[in-house]
Amino acid sequence: MATIHGSYEDRFKAVALLLQASITDGKDIGASIFVNINGKDVVNIWGGYVDETRTREWQEDTLVNVWSTTKTVTSLAALICIERGLLDPFEKVAKYWPEFAVNGKEDIEVRHLLSHASGLCSWAQKVINVHERTACEIYTDFVHLKLGFSTGHLQFGQGSKDA
Repeated sequence: MATIHGSYEDRFKAVALLLQASITDGKDIGASIFVNINGKDVVNIWGGYVDETRTREWQEDTLVNVWSTTKTVTSLAALICIERGLLDPFEKVAKYWPEFAVNGKEDIEVRHLLSHASGLCSWAQKVINVHERTACEIYTDFVHLKLGFSTGHLQFGQGSKDA
């Protein structure tokens, strides 16, 4: 049975039990969970190991990579805007971003972007290798790719099962 360290309010005991089970069952080697509600820390727990050989225990201040967090924040922000009537998921993206409506993307709706069903799944050009470029070249390429996305071409029909 994995040992979970830290603290949590009693109402979040299930969170600690889930973390413990996930580590004990081998679904995770180690992890931490932190929850702050209205400025109050209600869960701050960790357990397991930081390495697959299980030689270094997870600590309160173990640093980890965090992936794809902007998807969650963007989705939450979009849902708040939808709830407030500021954004219509069935409206065309071009209503909010007119420059987007080129190269076959005129009919893509907000909901298609939010559900990854827009048909825009790759860059038109090869993405740069930042280790082989100067800072100026990276910036120039970034600006070009950013602009390229707004004028990119559809690979699949929006809303299709292939998108």
